[in-house]
Amino acid sequence: MRAGLLPLRTVALLGAVAVMAPAVAAQEAVAPRLAPDSGASVATTVALTGGLIVAGAAGAQLVGSPTAWPRNWRSLGHRVADQTGLYLVQTATLHTVGRALRYRPDAAPCPRDGLVRCAFTATFTAFDDAGRRRVNVPLVASLLVGTGASLLWRPERRDADAAWAFVGTRLGILSGGFVAERLVVEWWAQRPH
Repeated sequence: MRAGLLPLRTVALLGAVAVMAPAVAAQEAVAPRLAPDSGASVATTVALTGGLIVAGAAGAQLVGSPTAWPRNWRSLGHRVADQTGLYLVQTATLHTVGRALRYRPDAAPCPRDGLVRCAFTATFTAFDDAGRRRVNVPLVASLLVGTGASLLWRPERRDADAAWAFVGTRLGILSGGFVAERLVVEWWAQRPH
């Protein structure tokens, strides 16, 4: 192993955690994978969600995002608050819009040979009351509202170009995170036991 390669890999891994954690945390809150009789408690779910939020903030701290927040304890607090605010707004929007439209997520298992396509489709579509597949309006609304709301407290709000770059980046990261989470869950369920 060449000198300097390990830190680069570590930074890349923590950066991936930073960008995926908010999406995974929100998805776990919206569609918990634990059955009610599995022995998992609300405290466990809260602890896991909180852990993902802190991991995302720590990863953002490591890569220095946003750059206006220096790498110190106070800025780590800003990053935790940012992740928490995003999570709360996104989850509230998802539940509110989902209940208003009475959409239900696509919970059908994905076939192994079309896992990526199915994970993408199952993430961005849902079923209405009549059982018709529709665009997953609750998820899309939660992504847009959560991202827009988080721009209210982030330093990027002061510059239009930085704000648009942030919105595009966060929407891409969150969307990719939801698809990746579905892919991992499906792959895990299909692994040989």
